Amino acid sequence: MDALLDHGIPAIAFQPSASTRTRKQQLMYFETFALKEVLKHNLVPVVHGDVSVDAVQGMNIVSTEQLFDNLARELNPNRILLASNVDGVYAGGPKMDSDVDFFDYIDPSNWAEVETHLDGSQSADVTGGMYTKVRDMYHLTLAMPPMQAMIFSGERPENVKEVLLGRTVDFGTLIN
Repeated sequence: MDALLDHGIPAIAFQPSASTRTRKQQLMYFETFALKEVLKHNLVPVVHGDVSVDAVQGMNIVSTEQLFDNLARELNPNRILLASNVDGVYAGGPKMDSDVDFFDYIDPSNWAEVETHLDGSQSADVTGGMYTKVRDMYHLTLAMPPMQAMIFSGERPENVKEVLLGRTVDFGTLIN
């Protein structure tokens, strides 16, 4: 987030653990008043997965994708941006094999192929890693056209700035 501020992008982080409730791992409530106010003032809300109070289990993990699904249905955005630690969606693990194919876009014409190459996270990720991220965003964009989602590397601050400014970019994976 400091990288956003360093590049002149007025951003504010939202801590889901303070504003969500789940029940048996389903997101039941997400207080969005403050987030909507931030958007009215042209600030960029930064949302991430977090721990949530769960009515049955006590605590639960709520994923970024669950939050985005909820927010998209409430706010009807044109696009959802997912900053990752890789450049986008690959047909395998790019950190383990640098020669894997890269998907520039995902849509109904290539979804079946993409889905066969997706797997869970290569690191500790209780929300399912790239597989659930891509699957959930693909289904959300199908349900809410013409909304798009983009997965890109957030480890390069210039990428974040370019996508937030809405510039045409030649990096990342676009999901239609």
